[in-house]
Amino acid sequence: MRAPSTWGGTQQLLERLRTAAPRPHLVFISSYHVHPYDAARPRPLLTSDPVAPTDAYAEHKIEAEAQVRSLERHTILRFSSILLDRKPDAETLRVLFGIPLETRFELVDPRDGAFAVARSLAVPEAVGQTWFIGGGERRQTTYRAFCQNLFDAQGLQMLPDEAFSTKPFIGDWLDTTESQMRLQYQRHGLDEYYLSQRRPAFVRGVVRVIAPIVRRIMLRHSEPWKARAAR
Repeated sequence: MRAPSTWGGTQQLLERLRTAAPRPHLVFISSYHVHPYDAARPRPLLTSDPVAPTDAYAEHKIEAEAQVRSLERHTILRFSSILLDRKPDAETLRVLFGIPLETRFELVDPRDGAFAVARSLAVPEAVGQTWFIGGGERRQTTYRAFCQNLFDAQGLQMLPDEAFSTKPFIGDWLDTTESQMRLQYQRHGLDEYYLSQRRPAFVRGVVRVIAPIVRRIMLRHSEPWKARAAR
């Protein structure tokens, strides 16, 4: 899992910061990926909850966080998933089907995320803190509801449950109470995103006509669906 030869960048950056400035303030972008998913957790994830790597990415983030804390003035921001518009290519579809439908799902608008980073450099209370950066209650949903809304905006029906993975996936709702109180960055909700993705009525009508073809093309990229068909 570990690739130490590629992980020296954070340490080198810290050394150069200490040389360049007497009391530098570093904002480190981490991820909620450092926390394993717990479907039985009855509340949003807290930054104080245990961290445990499930892959090399999470292990890297955990080690980098520890290095960053050696700097007197630091802020660690653990981001939720960032909501980006992506082309429906093979890789996007592979990721689409790799998330269990009942996963708790929280997304942060990239504009809100960027604003949070900028604010954390300007707000004195951010120094020394580890905060979650997420979308807040207006962007907390389940993956099933997210897919249903997104497909509906395109004029498609929801794909069968069997097309989606049942293996645990990183994701959760986050307690962003403190970060939002200090940074005031959560401005864009999921309803706004769904509306931006909604195609004109004419286009949605055309999509409904060709929906069986679109469905077959999409399901070709679902590993769970292919495995089911092979049994």
